[in-house]
Amino acid sequence: MLLATIDTIPEELIARDHPITLIVGLGMFLSFILIALAKLIQADIYLALAISFFKNKGLYNYLRESLPIQKAGSLLLLINYWIAFSLLLLLIYKSLIGLYDENIWLIVAVPLGVLVYNIVGFYSVGLFTGELGVMQTPILMKVTGAQFLGIGCSILVFLISMHFIDEEMFIQFSIILLVSENTLRLIRSLVYVFAQGVSWYYIIMYFCTLEILPLLMTYYVLLVD
Repeated sequence: MLLATIDTIPEELIARDHPITLIVGLGMFLSFILIALAKLIQADIYLALAISFFKNKGLYNYLRESLPIQKAGSLLLLINYWIAFSLLLLLIYKSLIGLYDENIWLIVAVPLGVLVYNIVGFYSVGLFTGELGVMQTPILMKVTGAQFLGIGCSILVFLISMHFIDEEMFIQFSIILLVSENTLRLIRSLVYVFAQGVSWYYIIMYFCTLEILPLLMTYYVLLVD
């Protein structure tokens, strides 16, 4: 028995196949640092974020008093959105297609690109229609939605990294998170601009250019190119 046991001992150590790459591990660590610092800077930041995510009327005034976008805590959550969302896309891409080094910069650029594209698009639509004041609230909805999405992405990346969920469940939860955040934000934005008396023509233009087009571009960059 002892000899059989000794025979099964390998002569050299074999590297284990671990799903956490160095990039994901460092990114996850940085994400939690940002989340903790945001909480340290503003103790009620996550309560304020949760309230703002479900608030339509008076959102601009509420954020100005409770969660100013230009303050350090809010900016840290936006940075976390970029990092955590990139990690989420990185793991999804690796699981579905396989990871290639030349595609990493594209994955990292997608979250930031989508956010900047939407904000610039809102301003453009506001200037074109003369409703720039109305567009302020949808812009804030997009920003707070990104902050909320970043926290959700951090949690999912942590769960898959610690093997609390498998890859299939990770992808399912990721799709649910992304669809839920975008759907709820879209409904809130449409309800708000419609309540402000904005024409259906401009609402349809906003929907096609600022919601559908970024999704098609993201799909093309990650899965087709």
